[in-house]
Amino acid sequence: MLMAIAIGFFFVLSVALVWRFGMKAVLILVAFAFTQNFFLPLLFTAGLLNAQACRALIYSKEVLCLVLAVYSVKCMYTDRTRLQWSLIVLVIFTFWCVCSGLMTLGGHADLQSAARWLRNACVPLEFVLIGAALANKAFVREFPKVHVFTLAVLALVALCLIGPWGKKIWGRYVNIATFDIAVKGDSTSSQDLQGGTNGSGNMTGRNAYFGRVAQYRAMGTFGEPISMAFNMAFALLIGMFVLRKKNWFFLLLISLALLASFTRSAWIFFMAATFFVLFKRQMYFRLGAFVMIIAASLILVPPLNAFLVTSISNLQGNVDPHSVGIKSFYTGVWARQESVLWGGSSVGSANDIWSQQSLLVGDVGATNMPESGYGWLVIKNGIPAYLLFVTFCVAGFIDLERNPNKKLRTVMQGVMLAILVVTHTSFYVFAFSASIVIWIIFGAAVVGYDPEKVPE
Repeated sequence: MLMAIAIGFFFVLSVALVWRFGMKAVLILVAFAFTQNFFLPLLFTAGLLNAQACRALIYSKEVLCLVLAVYSVKCMYTDRTRLQWSLIVLVIFTFWCVCSGLMTLGGHADLQSAARWLRNACVPLEFVLIGAALANKAFVREFPKVHVFTLAVLALVALCLIGPWGKKIWGRYVNIATFDIAVKGDSTSSQDLQGGTNGSGNMTGRNAYFGRVAQYRAMGTFGEPISMAFNMAFALLIGMFVLRKKNWFFLLLISLALLASFTRSAWIFFMAATFFVLFKRQMYFRLGAFVMIIAASLILVPPLNAFLVTSISNLQGNVDPHSVGIKSFYTGVWARQESVLWGGSSVGSANDIWSQQSLLVGDVGATNMPESGYGWLVIKNGIPAYLLFVTFCVAGFIDLERNPNKKLRTVMQGVMLAILVVTHTSFYVFAFSASIVIWIIFGAAVVGYDPEKVPE
């Protein structure tokens, strides 16, 4: 009852904020997404907020996002924003995920987890709508520059917390492990109770290679290294290829934070997008230098070389969860002899996940999940969801050709290709904090946003 009252209060507050500030309220949403997982655990650890209050504040972000998305539709109608094919496909994708999710929602013990995935499936559409509505707003003229500056500041914070300071901060003052257990309902096995972070925040699996460099993976105010890494990678792309005046100190800070996150999927995301941008702009010398620098680093830097060799060797077995996810996805869905729509007998995958539910509508409450974004889509919402998402990315790439700003156009096309690649191993393109700015900028760019020509 109290939670319903709190959500109602935050709904009224969100409507008031949007009524007062209009689309500028998105700045509040972005700030919340970038700091929520730091300041809420800080207040919880200090005893200033209990679990129920923290949970209500987390929901407030979702409510504000929903209100902004609905308001964005109104703004798009007022501004006569032209609907692109990619946006139409994204609407169909979201509609399918919600409908298939609701069809399989009943009967699951962990309704909170099932509802969380339904929310994740709606994340791209909400943010893209917000971005499309922002395209012609004067205040977004400086958004790329401000975003790079903001991420540089957050990168500095993250770098300060990977060493001895981090052990004191995470363990004593910002205990994310106890917060996730008490507030989010996560299991104790997924948390580093001694270090004070969730399982992804420590250096487990990386100590042998980078243990002398850091005691924690860089995550800063994001409270989670993978979310931070994707934001840093995208900010680095904007700072390098979109902004006219480049602040190399800011870019250095962001680069170091991205490296210190030790997140392979974000590294691949950045490299794939960069490769495309340099190739599309015919910067072949820089492209060659970029490839040589990466190759030399992987060969000559001992920790990186050992990390690479181990990662490749793990691909051959069932050790690395990412390789298991990729193998189980392709062998479990596309290599089966019976209908790929309706599931059936066991397919012999590592986790035997594909025989447990219909591949047409998925099973939104499934818990036996691979380390694969596409695997998540198929298990949760069926093969049509996977096909629609891939179609959306391809349509988005094509629609971006109409954007008048060549710099932004090529970067966002590279981002769409990178998303197609990294979703093989990561579902973070559906995560709120990890993808908020990526999808907002895409939504703006796909309807013609040009930061150099937005009216003052």
